[in-house]
Amino acid sequence: MNPSKISRAIIAIGLSLCFAGGSVGAQVNTNGTNPLTNKNVWIEQKLGSQVPLNIKFKDEKNSDVTFGGLLNNRPAILVMPFYRCAGQCTLELDGAVKALNAIRFNAGKEYNVIVVSIDPHENYTLGAAKKRDYMELYPRPGAQDGWHFLTGSNESIQSLAAAVGFRYTQDPKTGQIAHPVGLMYLTPSGKVSHYLFGLDYSPRDVTLALVDASESKIGSLSEYAALLCTHADATGKYTVAVTRILRFAAIGTMLVLAIYISAMFRMERKRGNAIKKSVTLKGTNSPGTA
Repeated sequence: MNPSKISRAIIAIGLSLCFAGGSVGAQVNTNGTNPLTNKNVWIEQKLGSQVPLNIKFKDEKNSDVTFGGLLNNRPAILVMPFYRCAGQCTLELDGAVKALNAIRFNAGKEYNVIVVSIDPHENYTLGAAKKRDYMELYPRPGAQDGWHFLTGSNESIQSLAAAVGFRYTQDPKTGQIAHPVGLMYLTPSGKVSHYLFGLDYSPRDVTLALVDASESKIGSLSEYAALLCTHADATGKYTVAVTRILRFAAIGTMLVLAIYISAMFRMERKRGNAIKKSVTLKGTNSPGTA
């Protein structure tokens, strides 16, 4: 067989593996939903979606603020519970503060935490009480300026929830709220960057999501390198992309093999030509040929 054809075949196989692996990854990573028991209660992953920066809320001091004004050119972690919830909302915030206490970045310096109540009937006094509780759990310098506990009108809450894909319901008769849980990461310009679902958050996952959301403005070189070999799966968790590493290793091996085979064929062809040339010269100089 022609050596060039063999080489092209090997390279084609390697590329097919690459694209096949990529398509599988796309099927996993583009599943941007987190369906719960209620089909209307889930988080739709809207990566890259822009949060309206002019949405108005009340902070824990009863001051009027806009969402964009709270970003302050930093990445932000957005949490959307309601303050009178003693169940999952509390566990969600507890899980967040536990993880944030375990990372080296400081709220108020490298990033902000923005907590927005999804209950329009709650007011700033409840936000202030929550802030006092969590400032005791997060006693770092500058924390007061880095944590924001907001309340707002139903229109403002719905606008923010729609932008980040946070789908929840509230019974108009009982006022009971059903909602998903998870952390949503925003870039300094207010675009959705990552989601982490659940109630227990790995400090490593939180760190990597912040580094990425910061648009590479914070974090060390090693953290950037870690981002290159990780990806967020359908649950929002970062996992090491083993398939990606194996895929590149397989492609590299095939390329080396193709080069080796081509070189061997070239050497064999040169050797064959040299033998033919030698035989021809001997035949020309033999007796009786003149």
